Amino acid sequence: MLDRFNSLRNKSKGNPAALIDYQLLVAATNNFQENNVLGEGGFGRVYKACFSDTFLAAVKRLRGISHDAEREFENEMDWLSKIKHQNIVSLLGFCIHGEARFLVYEMMHNGSLESQLHGIFFFFISLST
Repeated sequence: MLDRFNSLRNKSKGNPAALIDYQLLVAATNNFQENNVLGEGGFGRVYKACFSDTFLAAVKRLRGISHDAEREFENEMDWLSKIKHQNIVSLLGFCIHGEARFLVYEMMHNGSLESQLHGIFFFFISLST
């Protein structure tokens, strides 16, 4: 599956993120089932996507077609396709299906930065009480 992403990525010009077929996202997220929700932000939900037994990713499904949501999509596409750092999640691909927008990220196996920081915060609170 990773080879498929890489081959799609290599075909796109000017953007290293792969254009991903909507039906592939539907299959990988089990039709965006609630039990695959990893989190929710201001612009949409993030789903766990299982592309194979060994390849998991996170799919952000942007909510609505507002100007802010469209700008969020474009900004993430732009910045995450340029930034390469071991501590920043990589953008693997994207999908545009009608008015819906999807961003596909590498899976963070130890949870999000937010969950890591909250865990540390609550750890220090419990030590201080």
